Amino acid sequence: MQKKYFTTFTKTRLVYCPLNNLVPEKIKQDYSSNLNKEVITRTQYLNEISNLLCSTTWSNYIYEFENELKPFMKKNGLINYCKDLEINLIDTYYPFNFKYRDISDRFFLSNKKLPSAIFTGYKNTYLEENMTVILAHNAFLFEEENLEISLESAVHLIGDLCLKNKKISEDELFFQIYDENGLIIHEESHKKILKEMKQWVLKQKDGWIEVIPYNENLIFLKSNDGIYDFIFKGLRNDKFISPFEGFLKTEDIPSIINEKYDFRFWLYYGRKNKKESINYLWKERDEHLSEIEFYKNNHSIEYPSPTEILKDYYKNKNLYFYSTNKSKHHHERYELIEFEDKKLCISPLISINEFFEFYNSAYKDRRFDKLEELYSVNFERPDYPVSVTWYDAIAYCKYLQNKYKKSFRLLTSKEFEIISPKLELNCENELIYFYENQEFYEKPNVKNYENLLLSFKEPLEFITQGKLNFPINSRFKEWSNVFRDNNHVNLLSSTKEYYKYEIPFNAVLASSTNKYKCLKVGFRVCYELSKDEL
Repeated sequence: MQKKYFTTFTKTRLVYCPLNNLVPEKIKQDYSSNLNKEVITRTQYLNEISNLLCSTTWSNYIYEFENELKPFMKKNGLINYCKDLEINLIDTYYPFNFKYRDISDRFFLSNKKLPSAIFTGYKNTYLEENMTVILAHNAFLFEEENLEISLESAVHLIGDLCLKNKKISEDELFFQIYDENGLIIHEESHKKILKEMKQWVLKQKDGWIEVIPYNENLIFLKSNDGIYDFIFKGLRNDKFISPFEGFLKTEDIPSIINEKYDFRFWLYYGRKNKKESINYLWKERDEHLSEIEFYKNNHSIEYPSPTEILKDYYKNKNLYFYSTNKSKHHHERYELIEFEDKKLCISPLISINEFFEFYNSAYKDRRFDKLEELYSVNFERPDYPVSVTWYDAIAYCKYLQNKYKKSFRLLTSKEFEIISPKLELNCENELIYFYENQEFYEKPNVKNYENLLLSFKEPLEFITQGKLNFPINSRFKEWSNVFRDNNHVNLLSSTKEYYKYEIPFNAVLASSTNKYKCLKVGFRVCYELSKDEL
């Protein structure tokens, strides 16, 4: 079953918290079962809920629950909470698979009149079959248009097909179908079938859920048999799953990593930090409008992804910005380059000395065990480039952010191409394995992998370009800031490899040093300089 979450800000970070009950004692139980003081204190959690639901404190909420909320529920026949009975009122039969957030956004954020009921198909057993019949009977209307019409394109909460209002507006009935002109909405064939669907829905005895507002922040949903659910403003129907969960502590995640993660974070929380006011976004409506804008304005561009389209839409509306907190100071050891519309300060490769000064402070004690150990790939001169996992490189960016009050990050592939030399090398036997006083040029099958050392065979030489250094060794790569799904990251390389093994350098494990691939992977950092600074 779906769960409900709200978001808030603690002293140090944005967090999501469960809110799946209204009874004070059960709310307390939810805290004990799902949260702890490292996420949010019990006192703040209880006060956040009471303020969210009833704009009051926890002690006053307890009083209001007993003296106002409970009598209100009894008066309106709100008898049994759906989750206590493991009954789902809103995500029932295809295609009426609604999400809590979609309902909450429509009711609280649309500025449209609250409907008296929402059709979710609850207990309407033959729902999909009957709706499909309506489409099939009207299929001839779409043959000339060469369109594929699905039930999903009609069933949404942007329009009013599934809502009971006093007045029915044809403009509020439409398929979510797009072409180069945007939304197809005015065709008579569409209006005919949608009106038929609407009339069928209105005639249904089963499937309607009554909408009962308690106040401006809390709305009840009630079935004919007295089973109820509730929604609130700013509701989220899932957790924010960080790709770094289980690999990095929150305190080691820098403010800037890459735009993909930055947008996901902003879209979920509606803001990036405590200083920003929260953006209450009607996400389903905005996804719809972003599709219209894309098809109107990008006829020759290949379709990227719904998320990319939505991000561009919010950018154009001046709601979302990928801010890098530009610095006014140029670090003397860093190379300054101009790239597109940016001025970047880029570091040399981070050395073993530099990294282990950070590692040996407090980081090694909180570093997750699932990350590969580092000593076996850094058995080198202390001024050589360090070899680490991608997560270690990210944590080092946060360390520098705290130290210098700048937004440090790794390089993108395009930025690396600008600064990197192009080398063609024979990469045979450039690295060597050591295990129990034996040397190996290929990874041996050993019992204790952590004791397998990987080292440069010969003293390392570099090409220098300005203040930047590049090892003349094709087995050395650099981490990029391009994080892919499933714990994989792109690598950056200055060399064209001639090697007998095919190695997918564009997708390697972020939690690995990649010793098992006979690679050493280091990193350099950068930060953005204000445009008015030299």
